[in-house]
Amino acid sequence: PDAASAFDAATLPDGSANAAAAGGAARFGAIRFTVWSGDERLQRLVAALRGAADAAPLPPPAGFRGELRDYQARGYSWLVRMRDLGFGVCLADDMGLGKTVQWIAYALHVSQTPPNTETAKRPLLLICPTSLLGNWQRELQKFAPSLRVHLHYGGGRAAGETFALAAERADVVLTSYGTALRD
Repeated sequence: PDAASAFDAATLPDGSANAAAAGGAARFGAIRFTVWSGDERLQRLVAALRGAADAAPLPPPAGFRGELRDYQARGYSWLVRMRDLGFGVCLADDMGLGKTVQWIAYALHVSQTPPNTETAKRPLLLICPTSLLGNWQRELQKFAPSLRVHLHYGGGRAAGETFALAAERADVVLTSYGTALRD
């Protein structure tokens, strides 16, 4: 049952029945209890979140060069669905389970999805340790060679309007933690 239903059927801590269930309100000490089930928009969002968790995995995007294991396909699909709902999310699990390839499939999907009226076409920002910049470049090239990657690193890196133009032409801007902090 949802929280509102559970509250509707609840007995307040003082032993009285929930008067809010009959459209009124109840008090327990200084706390006033009422039933709130959310507006229609929130209800649709909750239903979409529940549906996203249970939905079948999406096929990999066109041009993806690799194979996603079942759990990787679910992770990639979850990233896509959360973006569709307007959420920025993060994959976090043990090392070696394929977060890199899931994110690359996601990045390729995003690059192939036309912007809508709410989202402008912008590059994805990938920030990693300096020691992994080369690895990310190789993995992006290996699994999604059609992605346009701008490496933003080093003493000669673009700045100001030059950087803005380079980023505008990219699907992914790749940089290090240190560079992101400085710039």
